[in-house]
Amino acid sequence: YPSMESLADEDGWICLGDIARINESGHLILLGRQSEFFNVGGNKHAPSYFENMAVNFSGVRDVVVFKVQSENGMDVMGFAVVPLPNFDQESLERFLNLRLKSGYQFFVVVIDSLPTTHAGKVDRNRLSKMFSS
Repeated sequence: YPSMESLADEDGWICLGDIARINESGHLILLGRQSEFFNVGGNKHAPSYFENMAVNFSGVRDVVVFKVQSENGMDVMGFAVVPLPNFDQESLERFLNLRLKSGYQFFVVVIDSLPTTHAGKVDRNRLSKMFSS
């Protein structure tokens, strides 16, 4: 490293912007990157927090949550849903409204498949750009 200073703190940890927790078994569980977290109504949550709400809803084959910044600078969540034949978008929206506090703005879009990066990860940035208007 150019400064010749250690990147690690006194316990050997290096801050790379990843958010994690240690579970009851002592395993480190990666939750996401700090930059991926949504800031909605002063609450910060990983996208997986919201995806877990929607993924088991009837008619949802797959879902990914992405953020779009609104005019007031707050994050608005987009739920990109790959549907099964029995998917009902209005029912999912009502379901999410009941589970999310009123401060959470969101919208649901139906897509054929989730966009991925060259590494095969879901491309949230592409979804944000696609639906930012």
